[in-house]
Amino acid sequence: MPSEIKFSILAIICIIVTSSISVAIPYWITADYTLQQGETIHEYVGLWKACANAPGESVCSSFTDVKDFVNATRGLIITGIILFGISLLFAFRIAGEDSRITSANMCIFSLVVGGILLFVAMIVFGTNIDDPKGTISYGSAFYLQIPSAVFAFIAACFVHRSKRSHGYDVIST
Repeated sequence: MPSEIKFSILAIICIIVTSSISVAIPYWITADYTLQQGETIHEYVGLWKACANAPGESVCSSFTDVKDFVNATRGLIITGIILFGISLLFAFRIAGEDSRITSANMCIFSLVVGGILLFVAMIVFGTNIDDPKGTISYGSAFYLQIPSAVFAFIAACFVHRSKRSHGYDVIST
């Protein structure tokens, strides 16, 4: 098995894990609010639920009705994760000595499109957040999409490199 494919498989697994964590945890937006009594409430919001921490109390609630941009962000990331799963299957096919160019091309295609979808999800989410008071900041889950997308492009480059370096044999005459 070429080392490029080993690296790609490891990168794709990491991409799937980080993207899945990012879509699941409620740290897309964080905000701190100070009440009149001087107590600070820390609020953090994700794609599926929101939580608030006050001194001595922590409350979380799942979303029942969300804005369209949140649904779009969810859909883009989940579609990206599915594409990364498909690319992992193709990478395993390539690792199993499948030398067909189609498997490598499909692996590259699904990695690139999945990476683009993650970036688009960040743009859709980030451009639709209203923060008139300037108290909101983006959380770790939001930023986890960046390394996932970048590693998707890097893994696609490694699959392409393996396709070029382990391609056809020279026909001797």
